[in-house]
Amino acid sequence: MGYKLWTSYRKNMQGAKEHNDHQLMAIRRTIESDFSLLSYYNAENNRARNITGF
Repeated sequence: MGYKLWTSYRKNMQGAKEHNDHQLMAIRRTIESDFSLLSYYNAENNRARNITGF
């Protein structure tokens, strides 16, 4: 889901190749989609005091 945008590396981008790892990006995509679902259902700002009240 979504687009992957890749740009070429430049001289002043030291350390950028280690952040463009496919496994790391897959984990980040999963986390970002989970946060997106939480904000869609407004579950990140609930008023429950415990898990049973959620």
